[in-house]
Amino acid sequence: MLAEVGLPWAWLIAGQPQNAGVEADQYLRDALVTAEPSLRAMAWSTEARVALAKDDSIRATQCIDQALACMRVFEPPIPAWRVHRAASAVYTRTGDTPRAERHRRRVLEIQQELADSLDPGDPLRDALLAPIQF
Repeated sequence: MLAEVGLPWAWLIAGQPQNAGVEADQYLRDALVTAEPSLRAMAWSTEARVALAKDDSIRATQCIDQALACMRVFEPPIPAWRVHRAASAVYTRTGDTPRAERHRRRVLEIQQELADSLDPGDPLRDALLAPIQF
């Protein structure tokens, strides 16, 4: 399943949202049969990103809402960072500025939490504190 995580993104970067959608759909089908909410959340957020690339704001909102629902009980930092970043993008695109800003702030909080978990001289800390492009 780990390979499935990257395939939709590779197609999105290549400017092929239709192919990204095929891969994202497979990733979501596989993630939904697991007991791992963070995998389901990441798969739903990938679906949301693909929907944005296809200019389907309704589908993007539906998918990001599903992703956020998966994260309600527990938010592992890396999946939560990705889900909230996608939520910020979706709500920015749909014009829901308050929700977009709330998720953007959560991304920055998670970024800081991850950085704070590292020693001050750790080079990864500097990378984590680099500005994020939303």
